[in-house]
Amino acid sequence: MKHADKVIIKGLIHSWESKAPYVKSGESQRGVLEVNEAGDKIKCHECGDWVAFIGGKHLQKCALMSAKEYKRKHGLRIKTALMAPPLIAKWKNSHSAAPNPDRMVKARQKLKDNPSLYFRVLSYETRNERSQCHEQLTLRIQSLFRTLGKTPTTRDLKSVGIEPATACFVFNVRGVDALMSLIGLLPNNDKRGKPAYTNAFLIESLRDFFAKWKRLPLSSEYGTLLPSRHAYYGHYKSMLEAYTEAGLVGHYSPSGKCGIGLARDGCL
Repeated sequence: MKHADKVIIKGLIHSWESKAPYVKSGESQRGVLEVNEAGDKIKCHECGDWVAFIGGKHLQKCALMSAKEYKRKHGLRIKTALMAPPLIAKWKNSHSAAPNPDRMVKARQKLKDNPSLYFRVLSYETRNERSQCHEQLTLRIQSLFRTLGKTPTTRDLKSVGIEPATACFVFNVRGVDALMSLIGLLPNNDKRGKPAYTNAFLIESLRDFFAKWKRLPLSSEYGTLLPSRHAYYGHYKSMLEAYTEAGLVGHYSPSGKCGIGLARDGCL
């Protein structure tokens, strides 16, 4: 079935694509309210019907649960209004009372005493807003992996706005290595503590270097301009094998005196 074009997250309307992908929940998506094309109805997670208001009679009819139970089941904030946008605007105009200061102080103190409560209660709606739900994080990390050609490090994750501690909390794992394994990537560190590069990335690095400098790399350039020698030895028996796969085997002589810098640096 075709999905809606728009979703409501924390009271704001977003296009479907801007916050995708989502996690399925009942007949809709977890942590969001789908809005119809006209913008006057939202989709019920329980029965899939489009209604202006999910609550009271409708919930008792299709789900036999309260609005609070509905929100917790489908990852919505407790204070999220289960109403279509026009109904929310009408409700706000008729309920403009100032917030209760004592109640706000108590709520802040409760979160201060138990910080993890914030993420538990607001889980999926807050995660969707920040592109930090399971599906969104998986997509972002796998995209970063394809861009880098290696398993992302903690620094790599932070460079694209992914907080490692938050990601580990979302997936309920301890450490970035466990997170990468869960997503289906190699652990970030091998036994020597070096980055786990892919074969394709290592070979492409050699080809890019040769295309730019018109020569083979010097020993001092491994680990700086290129991945370290240990990274190559973790995937190939020798540098000769790596150069052969990269199509650069013709740039050294069989006698051992290779092209620029190769034999001199002892890479055969």
